[in-house]
Amino acid sequence: MADRAKRFSKANPVHGQTGASRFTLNDNVRFKVGFWREEWKAPDVYEMKTLYHNLTEAAKARQIERAEIAKKRSAEGKMVIRERDERIARERARAVLADAKRAREVAEQAIERAAERRAGLELSAAKISSSDYAGALRRERIRTKLEAMDPKSQREALAHLHPDVVAALAEMPLQFSPVSPDIYMTTLERAFEKEHGETLAELEAIEQAAEVTLQAAKGGEVIAKESLADNLMLAPQEVDAVASEIMGG
Repeated sequence: MADRAKRFSKANPVHGQTGASRFTLNDNVRFKVGFWREEWKAPDVYEMKTLYHNLTEAAKARQIERAEIAKKRSAEGKMVIRERDERIARERARAVLADAKRAREVAEQAIERAAERRAGLELSAAKISSSDYAGALRRERIRTKLEAMDPKSQREALAHLHPDVVAALAEMPLQFSPVSPDIYMTTLERAFEKEHGETLAELEAIEQAAEVTLQAAKGGEVIAKESLADNLMLAPQEVDAVASEIMGG
């Protein structure tokens, strides 16, 4: 229980995680969100981290509010909506909805930038100058030698990813390769990951952080609307309109 409680705090990571993996909704429904991982340290995740934790703190506050409302209704026998209470409820909902809106925007922008960066990555060995005649002859000799080898020897020759050998493979389309499709694709993928490993890891962190942030945004919208419905005694069909009015939409 102590570990689970600590995960609600961005100041107390447990096993490298913070936040809340699920938001508790009305009727004890659980909305899947996902923990924040402390290894997500790319520049694009900093604002997402703040927004994510704002929303998980709002989810925690909503649990407390839900219990307080139930206690008040039990004591009074009915729910009396006071002007001050309505104003506070609207202000709280506005803050959560604003964070959810911004979190969605930031996460979607981060995913788009990550996709653009990923699409722009190229294998350096595949950038071959048309005027490099000596290099062309060297690569042709490499392909000839590879073609004469059995698959085991080919894998051994390609194990060290020498730039010239990778270039010899990358220069020719798969259908004209001296090695099998499996060896061809595996070798080029390994070369690509070796060259861009740090960038790929950063992009993966951004995308994972963005997905968790998007889930927190969706959950934040739900808990904000639940809070409005409980505090203002709104019918289900009225909630969206009130939330939109609060956000000026």
